[in-house]
Amino acid sequence: MMVIKSIILAMMTALVAVSCGPGFGDVSRDLSGGYEYLYEGSGARLLGPSWGRQIYPKVVDYDFDSTFIIVVQKPSLSDYKAFLHGKLSIEYGVFIDYEDENTLKIDVDFLERYLFPDSILYRNMQSRGISTTRSTADFNLMQSVIDSLFQYDPYYVDLFSRPVNYWIISHREQNEHDYIPMSKVYGPYSREDYLKKRKELGVPEELTLKLDEDGDK
Repeated sequence: MMVIKSIILAMMTALVAVSCGPGFGDVSRDLSGGYEYLYEGSGARLLGPSWGRQIYPKVVDYDFDSTFIIVVQKPSLSDYKAFLHGKLSIEYGVFIDYEDENTLKIDVDFLERYLFPDSILYRNMQSRGISTTRSTADFNLMQSVIDSLFQYDPYYVDLFSRPVNYWIISHREQNEHDYIPMSKVYGPYSREDYLKKRKELGVPEELTLKLDEDGDK
C-alpha cells in the first residue's frame, strides 16, 4: 500500500508542474468537483483535479453547478500538441523510473490499469529509444510519436474532425478503473450527440452554453 501511495504522490506532483497556476494577467475560476477554468497566454482550458482529465484550449464557454460542468471547445492543434508533449514527457519519465525499480514489479498491474492506461504507448516510446534526459533527440522522437497520434489515434482523429466539440463532466460518476475517484468526463461530442447525452444524464436546462449550431458566439 505504501508503494502505491508513493506512486500516486509522485504522479500528482509531476502533473501539477505541467499545469502551473495563473500568472499576471491570467484569469482563473474554481468550478465544481475540483475543476478550474484557466485563461492564460496559451488559451482557455479546464484543469482537472490532481492528474484528472484536462480539456485543452480553446475552451469557448462553460457552465456548471454542483453536479455537472458543460463545456464547448474549439480545439487548437498546436496547443494540444504542446500540452500533450509536456504531459507525456512527465508520465513517461515516471513510467520508466518506477518500472525499473525491482521493488515495484508487483505493482506493474496497478501501473498499467490505473495510472498508465496508455502503457502500450509508453512501451512504444521506449522501443524508439526515447530517454528521460529530455535531449534534443528525445524531443524530436517524442514529437514524432505525438504527430502520429493525431494522424492515427481514433480519439484525436475524432476530436479534430469538427471545429467545435462539446463535453459534459458528471460528478455523480467516476471513470472506469479509476483508483482515485475522478468525475466522469463525456466527450468530445458533436452538438447533436451532446444534446442527446445531456438529456440522458439529466443535465438541468438552466445550464446553457452561449454558442449556436454554427459555432459562433
